[in-house]
Amino acid sequence: MNIEKAFKTLVLSQILLFISFISWGIFEADDGTVVNFSNLELFILLSYLIAYPTILFLLYRFKPLGKKLFLPMIIIYLFLIPFLGPWDPYYTQVDIMSESLSQIIDGMILTFLYFTSIKEKFAR
Repeated sequence: MNIEKAFKTLVLSQILLFISFISWGIFEADDGTVVNFSNLELFILLSYLIAYPTILFLLYRFKPLGKKLFLPMIIIYLFLIPFLGPWDPYYTQVDIMSESLSQIIDGMILTFLYFTSIKEKFAR
């Protein structure tokens, strides 16, 4: 398999996984539980919802800005999530498994970006 095709497949699968997370959150059954976000949590969430798919798109198109922003985005995400607290009181095993899969794919993308010949495509 061509390394470029493998990289693009990983990025596309991460985009689709991200869209499925959003869709699942929107369409899951509502039991009347209201989640109150602080202004800071809402700002962080909305920033992430806009920035992450944008960065993935830049990576898919081999734009150098995407490579520069991807690692800081992952570090910020991993640092902030434990401090924001649980947003969904009904976090299921499927949610945990999907989140783990997403983090594994992020790690694979990072490996491609810094340890394979893909890094040369971002040197433009």
